[in-house]
Amino acid sequence: MLPGSGQAREAAWRRPQARALLKFLLTAAGYRSTTEQLIEHLWPEVHPDRGREYLRRLLMHVRRALEPDRPPYGVSAYLVSDRESVGLRIDRTDVYESGVWFDAHQFEALAGQALTSSRRGEDMRDPGDAALDLYQGPFLPHDLYDDWLRPTRQRYHRLWSTLVKRMAGIAVADRQLDRALLLLGNLVEAAPDDEDAAFRLMIVTAAGGMRAEALRLYEALRVELARTLATDPGPQFKSLQDAIRSGGSMDEWLARLTN
Repeated sequence: MLPGSGQAREAAWRRPQARALLKFLLTAAGYRSTTEQLIEHLWPEVHPDRGREYLRRLLMHVRRALEPDRPPYGVSAYLVSDRESVGLRIDRTDVYESGVWFDAHQFEALAGQALTSSRRGEDMRDPGDAALDLYQGPFLPHDLYDDWLRPTRQRYHRLWSTLVKRMAGIAVADRQLDRALLLLGNLVEAAPDDEDAAFRLMIVTAAGGMRAEALRLYEALRVELARTLATDPGPQFKSLQDAIRSGGSMDEWLARLTN
């Protein structure tokens, strides 16, 4: 999120290269990239010297649009650059005026805090809930077919998946099965080929009295894996299916989700 007027933000990102610049920096390590990498990404066909001039003009355009009152050589609140690199000033304190507020950065920080607390045996609920509130689905969803974004998108998804499973385990321990169902259901919807997520959702669904639905979840997983990976669900599902069909208690299975 960029502070300032909506008109300034719109002007800043009207150019395709400006949007591409932001996206590239948001995926770069430390939100900083070398000028060579940026030039290769934005203008792969031009000579590096001309690319440097294009980049200089683009940075000038973006800074002018975002910070019209900034002195020509004043320090930018959003972009930092020198001859060798360009980077974003990411707000790490949640104070919007001090830089770019980036929801994915905040999500990553809060999720990391929650999972660290979990490993230490501490309560992870508050940072975990805050992180889950921030996650709104795939990173840059309008660019799903850009392969260069895939590693970043997958990293955020893996972190979200791990957090969801831990938070669902806490919900199960608190006997909040409806919350666990919601969390795991969202995960399976986002990743229908995630066997571990489907396994957990089947347990919670059956424990909530919806045994037929739990078995339908298995069938949906089997179809999805056959379609996408030409494989079958793992052998652990056989004993789970037997337990569901038997009509017995699911407490021992639920206990697996809380460890």
